[in-house]
Parts: sequence; structure tokens; C-alpha cells
Amino acid sequence: MGFSIEDFYYFKVELSDILKKFDNLPLDIYYYNTDNECYCLLAKKDKPVSFVIKYKGEKFIKKEDYSRYAEITYPENIKKKKIFEEMVEDKKILNDEKINAMYNYGDYTVEDSLLNPEDDKKIQAAKNFVNTSLKLIKRDLAIVDRLKHLEAYDLYTLRHSVNTFILASSFMNVLSMVDNSIDDNIINDISNAVIFKDIGMLYIPRYILSKTNMLSDEEMEAIKSHPVKGYELFANKNIFSIKALHVIKFHHEKYNGTGYPEGLNKTDIPFFARITTICDTYDSLVSKKTYRNKMTCIDTINFMKKQMCGYFDPKLLDQFIVLLGPKNFIIKNLKEIEKKHLNN
Repeated sequence: MGFSIEDFYYFKVELSDILKKFDNLPLDIYYYNTDNECYCLLAKKDKPVSFVIKYKGEKFIKKEDYSRYAEITYPENIKKKKIFEEMVEDKKILNDEKINAMYNYGDYTVEDSLLNPEDDKKIQAAKNFVNTSLKLIKRDLAIVDRLKHLEAYDLYTLRHSVNTFILASSFMNVLSMVDNSIDDNIINDISNAVIFKDIGMLYIPRYILSKTNMLSDEEMEAIKSHPVKGYELFANKNIFSIKALHVIKFHHEKYNGTGYPEGLNKTDIPFFARITTICDTYDSLVSKKTYRNKMTCIDTINFMKKQMCGYFDPKLLDQFIVLLGPKNFIIKNLKEIEKKHLNN
């Protein structure tokens, strides 16, 4: 089966703001027909919004309508940005409320940059989101414990990028307690790369991403091309350091050498890519998918240690488990892990 060029001309959109503001649709709305593997018109411009409210699947617009979509949603998203930035600095506001505000602001900002990776201003907007979010994460490592309690956590497609960023930045903050080489600048740099680790998926045909049954060899190879495509997209831009670019390129490598794109093993895999692999896998397993329910934290860790044995840096995996446990004994537990792996 060949790749359809039309996949590059449709963007998935969130219509909640539009449905609140308009009685009639300001844009043509499409859906993806998995049976015929093509995009089909769901409701034409000027039709009542009721035409799309009942449809629960993903909704899309054509590329040429994206500017109009951005124009409609821009004021609301500027408001979300301001609310989040003010809430982060307000010590009276509970962190659960701040996390919700972070998602409200991050959804649009990150998605907008992922859909427009050639636009440096949109990339910078996503980096600003990361910078503000890191202030919250640095103040409260227990933020990772709250992820699973948010209803929004079940919305996998976009939230996976944001959740993996939260896990990775929190993990790096924990590691910095026993490793002076991991400073705030590095955490910021790598955190930005984690947000964009799957940017290469933009170049994978939607019919492949939408499949729930087994992929063909050709389709699997297309999926495996996304880290290199993402790396190549940013390699010639002065946006990320080489360490950050390596996160994008090598976050699907496995410690035992069976990963991709280059089959690197052990410490040949860049350090921060090894961190990202653990966080990426953990969030993928605890998130609800169309073909299975989400796993509990404990079940996920057991699965990663047993069924996925050999995939991860064993020392880093033990250290990651410390992040998920009680926060009172982090340094003590990290030092014990250090001794354990030094003796092995």
C-alpha cells in the first residue's frame, strides 16, 4: 500500500472553542475514513455546529484553512498562556490547578508548533511553554504523582508529548541531586527536545498511524523512520544542541542493541536519549489506548523490568523508580542505587 500525499494537507484540530463561539461552522470540517483510507467531508462551512458535535472521532481541517483556525483560537490561547504564567508564580494556588492550567496552555502551543515545525516563532512559543513549566516542576517533584489523577491524562495523542516532557524533566531534576553535570541549562535544553521527539511522525501517513491491527513490514519501516526525519528537520536549525538532537534521533534505541534507527547498545546510546526512552515507554504504557486499557504504575514498572528486560539502562530504570516513589528519601535511595550498580 502506498503513502497518500493528502496526509500532509490535513491538520487535526480541537473544536471546543469554535463550538462555543459560533452557531455556524466557520470552516469545512473533515474526518478520516479508516475503511477507505481517505479524508471525507464531515460538515461544510456555514452549516450549524450541531453537524459536528455528535461526531466523537478526530476532526480535521485543510492546510489552507489553518490560518483562519489559528486566528479564531488565538485570543483564547493568549488568555490561557497568561493565566498559566500568573498561576505558576502564585503560591496560594494549589499545584493541581496549576497542572490543569499547564495542559490548557500547552495543548494548543505544543500542537501548533508540532504542526508548523518550519515556523521558528511557533517553535519558540513551545520553548517558552517548557521554560514556564519547568519552574513548576522544579518546585514540586510530586507533580508526576498527579498525572494519573487527571481526566485529561486519557487523551493520548497530544498529551503523550507533554506527559513525557514532565516525566523527563522531573527525572533530570532528581538526577541532578547526585550528578552536578546536570544543571538547569541542560534540563531546559533536553526538555525542549523531548517535546519534539516525535515531530517526525508528521511525515508518516495517517492511515498508518490510525491502524489498530498489525502493521505490514513496509508500514513498520515508515514508523521507524520518524526519529531520523525529526532529527533532519532540526539539524540545520540553530534551535537545539547536539545532545538535544540526539534525544530526537535515538529515543527508540534499546540498551540491548535491538532498537532503531542505528541499533546502538548500552552507553553508545546518548545518556539523555536513554532517559527519554524510559519516560516515553512509561507514559505510553500507563496511558489508555484504543486497543487496551491503561496500566497501573506498579504494573507498568513490573512490565518494564520483566517483559521488557534488556530494553533500558538498568541503573537509570532503578533511578526512575525512585522518582515515582516517596519523595522523602530520594537522595538516600539514589545513593543506594549508585552503590548497587557500582558493585555489579
